[in-house]
Amino acid sequence: EERDQLRADILAVAVSDPRLAARYNALVSSANIHVVRFTGTGTRSRAMEIIPVNAENGRGTSTRVLIEAGNRPLPDRTPNNPRTRIAHELLSHSYDADRGTKDTDVDPASGIADYEVAATQVENIYRDAVGMEVRSHYGSRPVPPVTPSRRRALRGDGVSLTGGTGNTCDGRRAGSCGSGFDRRPC
Repeated sequence: EERDQLRADILAVAVSDPRLAARYNALVSSANIHVVRFTGTGTRSRAMEIIPVNAENGRGTSTRVLIEAGNRPLPDRTPNNPRTRIAHELLSHSYDADRGTKDTDVDPASGIADYEVAATQVENIYRDAVGMEVRSHYGSRPVPPVTPSRRRALRGDGVSLTGGTGNTCDGRRAGSCGSGFDRRPC
C-alpha cells in the first residue's frame, strides 16, 4: 500500500508539468538506479548520491531518496507534502546526480548552495502547476532569482523553465504511465 502511494505520488508530480515529465522520463530511462522510499514523519527528506564525486563530474551516479511521508510545513510555514518533496529531492537532486551536474557553488548573496537553489526552483514548478504557494525561502533565507547560468543548468535537458515543451508524459494521466517508478519511461 505504501509502495503504491509512493508510485502514485511520483507519477502525479511527473504529469503535473512537461518539464517535470522530462526529468522523470530521463531518470526512469537512465542506466543509474534511483531507489525512493518513504520515511517516517519527522525524518528529513534527502537524496543521497551513491558515488558523490560522480554527481558533480559529468559521469553521473545512482541515488537513494528518502521522502518524508507527512504534511509538516517548512520552517517558514510554507505548506509542504510528499509531492513537493519528490519534486525537490527526486526530480532535482537525483536528476542532477544522475547527469553528473550537481552544482556545489554557493550563491554569494544568500549563502545558499546552488544545488539547493535549483532544487527549490524545480519544486516551485510543481507547486505552481498544482496551484500551491511557491516557496520563496530556503530555511530563513530568500531563494535567489533564476540567473542565466541557473536557467541553463535547469533546462539542460532541453526543457525551458518559462514554458513547457513536449507533452506531459505523452499526454497521459497519472496511473497510465506504466506502474510507477519502475524504469519504464512514459
